[in-house]
Amino acid sequence: MESVIKKKGRTVLISTMLVAAGLLVSTADAQTTGASGNQIGPVGDGSPAQVALNVILKPVRTLTVSHDQINLVYETANDYENGVSYTTTGGHLHVTNIGGGYKLFVKSSTPNLLGENGNQNTIDGSTVTITGLAQSGVYAYSRKINDINGGTNGAELFHHSENANVVDKAYDVEYKAAGDNAYMNKLFNGQQTKYTVNVVYTIVSE
Repeated sequence: MESVIKKKGRTVLISTMLVAAGLLVSTADAQTTGASGNQIGPVGDGSPAQVALNVILKPVRTLTVSHDQINLVYETANDYENGVSYTTTGGHLHVTNIGGGYKLFVKSSTPNLLGENGNQNTIDGSTVTITGLAQSGVYAYSRKINDINGGTNGAELFHHSENANVVDKAYDVEYKAAGDNAYMNKLFNGQQTKYTVNVVYTIVSE
């Protein structure tokens, strides 16, 4: 039964094509011959039609961060005396900007670093700094945690000297916490203790 159905399907298709061909021949004869059978020429060109081709350009601004956390670990007497820092390499921040100038801002979630697990102590935000690393054509700034807690976006960290279109441009940052034994009395119950603040980076158009 399946074989018969397939054959009928093909037969119907072929018949349809033949009928269509017949109609085309009849139509062509009707358009190119007069009552006497003489050729009277092609049909007119018809009305022109047009289409608008638009190229639409939109600004693009994206920012990604390569680390989800930075740890400044004090584990020797020298660390407490001289402080601890960490400098990113290979691009801590990656920016794509197409369309006008831009600035990179940094903001802290709180003015001080907060303890956890019942620890109500804090680390003074003025003792922890975030410093942008300058590069050609880019101004960079050093900011203290307690100075970047206000406003919508905190404070500017990087600024191009002129409007720039860039794709996946890399920026690096130094994080530094105090020495001079500033944190010796900050251990909670004599145990390893962590103090935390969230740091938010934002790209802003000029």
